[in-house]
Amino acid sequence: MEIVTDPPFEMIYGLRIISEVLVLKNIEDKNKVFAPNNYGFLFKHHHDAICVMNLDGYIVYSNLVASELFKYSDDELLNLHYDKLISSEEFETFNYYLGKVVEGETHEFESVVNDKKGGNVELQVIMVPNEIEGQIVNISLYMKDITEQRKVKLELELVHKDLCESFIENNRDPILLLDLNATIVLANSAFSRLLGWRKENLEGFHILRCPSIPPHLVEQMRDYYHHVVTSQSNSDLTSNSELSTLETIRVTNEEKAYHMMLSITPINDQCGKVCNWAVHLRDITVQKEAEKSLLRAEKLLAIGQIAAGVAHEIRNPLQSLKGLTQLISTSRDGVVDYDLCLNVMIGDLKQIETFVDEFALLGRTQLESYKMKDMTRLLQDVIQSLKTHTIVNDVHIEFEYDEVPSIWCEEMLLKQAFFNVIQNGIEAMETGGTLYIGIKCYGDRLEVNVIDHGVGISKERIQKLGEPFYSNKEKGFGLGLMLTYKIIDQHHGKVTIQSEVGLGTHVSISLPISSEGCPLLG
Repeated sequence: MEIVTDPPFEMIYGLRIISEVLVLKNIEDKNKVFAPNNYGFLFKHHHDAICVMNLDGYIVYSNLVASELFKYSDDELLNLHYDKLISSEEFETFNYYLGKVVEGETHEFESVVNDKKGGNVELQVIMVPNEIEGQIVNISLYMKDITEQRKVKLELELVHKDLCESFIENNRDPILLLDLNATIVLANSAFSRLLGWRKENLEGFHILRCPSIPPHLVEQMRDYYHHVVTSQSNSDLTSNSELSTLETIRVTNEEKAYHMMLSITPINDQCGKVCNWAVHLRDITVQKEAEKSLLRAEKLLAIGQIAAGVAHEIRNPLQSLKGLTQLISTSRDGVVDYDLCLNVMIGDLKQIETFVDEFALLGRTQLESYKMKDMTRLLQDVIQSLKTHTIVNDVHIEFEYDEVPSIWCEEMLLKQAFFNVIQNGIEAMETGGTLYIGIKCYGDRLEVNVIDHGVGISKERIQKLGEPFYSNKEKGFGLGLMLTYKIIDQHHGKVTIQSEVGLGTHVSISLPISSEGCPLLG
């Protein structure tokens, strides 16, 4: 019931007049002050029912509207105790507010009274304490008949309820209707058809006891329900935002599992207040199976591509080794240059070893030695290790850096990632030139930029970079960039490549400065 502290002006004005008259006349029998013959002119023709009762609860004044409303004559209402009027169901509430008013408060509430003929009258009541010289002497009640309004409101609520239940019952998707205590009050036919549970197994039970929820997902449902209710409560203060959906599993009475997309939405009454919650489920089992089939096909395709790539990359040096071995075994002394053959064979073995090492790095599933490292120093080490490479390719490296914080990383793997990127930039500059490397902070992320002025890469080829066994280099395995992507991803970073043919390539690597989310740091 809503409480107000400021009754209408006309009421306050009337009370002030009465209080002033009481003070001026200095009447000792204050209970007779509101007798109709004395002050009825104030409220006699007021459109609301008005009664005044003393502190013992007896009516000492009532206007015409009150007599008509309660079907009592003026004489019958006078000295009638309020307990003869108040409905038994409302007696406790009325006494509560009466106690507050006697203490000097003003209250507005709704109540039900019984008229003389036994009928119920629904009222909006404003109860005001009357004071004389700081002492409460009696209480005024301003009453408006809202019986018809409540009747219309109830009819609208019933229509609203019927429409809501009809919509739910005839919906093709499974829907559960919950009350504000999360108890299932309605389960539609679609729910029973899909999941097999009968209404009597659902209605009357708390949503977390719904038999379609697998035991290991009860906690998930509890968290999601709490999230939705909390979000809706907060939206009263902010704005209504679309609540997220929950991808989950529900089981039938025969223990068959269905993949479901679940959402909980509020249902509002005529006053805009939440009166129920609707749990809407949509069967996405077919979609999930299709996704699994597609993923399985993609995995098989990837395995085929890797197998073909491995065979190709290892077969070439193996064939060379095989040929040289046969040549040495069948040749006569002095015919074959053994030193030359051995050098070629060692080169082929190193090629296989390099390939296997990169492949082994690619297969690592987790990082093992996160430490706080200075990124500037780490890049300087990588640049130093490529010094010979820059001299051979006539490339000058310009390294520009600001003061940047250290980050959590696995040093050796991150060095490998930057080594691959910088080496690609050096080799792309076939005629030499300057390779730019820069490092800066942007908010909570650190960004490393590697810019070359080499041959560039077409848009079509950029899309394939990072795929296994796809390389721009004649003798490349295509694993370098793929390994780089994986390492950066494991560090919760991002690789962005922009390039134009004939102008060069810009590789940007963004890494988080915070350790939050790192596998070994929680």
